[in-house]
Amino acid sequence: MGMCYGVIGRAFPGIEDDEPFDQYQKIVTDLSKGVDDRREIMTFNHPNLIHRACLPACMHTHHFNLLGDDLYLESYQRSSDYALGQPFNHFQVAFLLLITAQITGKKAKKMRHHLSNVHLYENQVDIFKNEQVDREPLPLPSLKINPEIKTLEDLETWVTMDDFELVGYEHHDPVKYPFTV
Repeated sequence: MGMCYGVIGRAFPGIEDDEPFDQYQKIVTDLSKGVDDRREIMTFNHPNLIHRACLPACMHTHHFNLLGDDLYLESYQRSSDYALGQPFNHFQVAFLLLITAQITGKKAKKMRHHLSNVHLYENQVDIFKNEQVDREPLPLPSLKINPEIKTLEDLETWVTMDDFELVGYEHHDPVKYPFTV
């Protein structure tokens, strides 16, 4: 994907001779110590490097707030393909809150996901109106995370997909949308 998302979040380019800055490590360290300086922000946007990314980050900023031991997350997205991308993006925000709370020893409280430029592509509109919009909502599942995951290093070294379980997941039949770039 180039210079966006994880590369920027974990190794934000330094200036001149500065080392890259790991935004997420700073957040995890601060929150683990109970520190919330109102700057617990991770951005995936580096305007000077957009030309080196396959696409500028759609979900570009995550802002963590700590109130006592309760952890909150506000995430911001500049563009949202509502039919194909949004369901995954919303889960990403929830997962980021849950896993960050677990590895910092905090309690995941609430998330807010701010969307801008929410859209359907022309070749998605009829499918959305005729197949998806009238579906009855299903009960929300819960995510079970292996309680042995306690640090960011755990996530980086030994955690696998088997350490996560989606409990109570129900789904409708798939909707087949064309992919649009």
